[in-house]
Amino acid sequence: MISPRVSSTSSVTRPRKDSNRDLPANLYDRNGGYFIYLNRLNGQTVTLGRVPRKDAVRQAIEANAWIEGELAKNDVLAIVKNSTGSTLADWLKKYAALLERRGMAKTTARQADWKRRALEAQFGKKTMAELEEPRIWADWLDGFIDEGKTGAATNWKSYVQDVWREACAQGWAKTNPILVLRRVPSGTKRARLTLDGFNAIYQEALTATDRWLPRVMELAILTAQRREDLAAFEFRRRADSKHWVEKDTLYITQQKTGAKIAIPTGLRLDAIDTSLAQIISRCRDLIVTPRMIHHVRHQSRVQPGDPVALDRITKRFADARDAVARRDGKFWEGSKEPPTFHEIRSLSIRLWTAQAGADFAQSIAGHKDSATTATYRDVRGAEWTKIVLAT
Repeated sequence: MISPRVSSTSSVTRPRKDSNRDLPANLYDRNGGYFIYLNRLNGQTVTLGRVPRKDAVRQAIEANAWIEGELAKNDVLAIVKNSTGSTLADWLKKYAALLERRGMAKTTARQADWKRRALEAQFGKKTMAELEEPRIWADWLDGFIDEGKTGAATNWKSYVQDVWREACAQGWAKTNPILVLRRVPSGTKRARLTLDGFNAIYQEALTATDRWLPRVMELAILTAQRREDLAAFEFRRRADSKHWVEKDTLYITQQKTGAKIAIPTGLRLDAIDTSLAQIISRCRDLIVTPRMIHHVRHQSRVQPGDPVALDRITKRFADARDAVARRDGKFWEGSKEPPTFHEIRSLSIRLWTAQAGADFAQSIAGHKDSATTATYRDVRGAEWTKIVLAT
């Protein structure tokens, strides 16, 4: 049997000439006894050359039979795949209902809904059976890592792992493909905020036109609370209050986790030599408002006493930070991104750990798991480790 030669030029089916009408399908006679065969699987032509006509016919019949078998297998495989379950989009509708029953905070619920819609847009049409292949998710997460977005990769991996865990529990999937994936490599780019850096930004904030900025920074470093909770602090309890002062105690119900924390107003942080009661007193002014953090001037669409938007807190802190950097030079590691307002929470946890111990720091932060608090205590190379000589 003569070995065929594959041509790199693809061919398409065309009307058969008289010389080819009695030949098997896909076999063609070119130039009187020079045979070629069209492979229907890939569209390429296979050159048989000048071989006896009966040999060319036999090879074509064998090839046609084999190809028909492969096409039949593919048809059956497609039917099997399509019958093994619903699509990811179908499951995500069920998953959304499960999340609602968890009673998540509004901010967390919005983030989860955004992720669900993004995941559905990319993978929603694929069946659950198809998506149980770990390589699909490994390649997808690698895309974030290659762009330097390790934080996003870690966040997405955690979310998708929960999607599949619930799918397995509800009988929508047999295995969780995320469990076999490697841990996302650490690549934190944001610098930690040091106490010296905080003090420099605080002094700049004292000169800002937004008089609420130094107050929210003081509350952040002493209470170790998140931005959305700080903005909701109130002087006294009202019907819909989440955070209020009553009988020398600041009561906080964290919006993200629902953790309930009661902080005595007499609590003093040695690093700033200030008590919570002193900061609350500074928040009071001539404006009649229940909120500790509030606007004091008429600005565009806001009135004196109105709450301060969360993004505005972030922006004004960044403005003060950048002003310090322009005047005195960068006070964070050059290769990292500058510390954001949220880094005050990490600084507070580190300061409370040094002053009152790890358990106290975990309690005031509202963390259930000590490992979470330990993550905030990681200074990421921003501070020196001081060695104390034994006496």
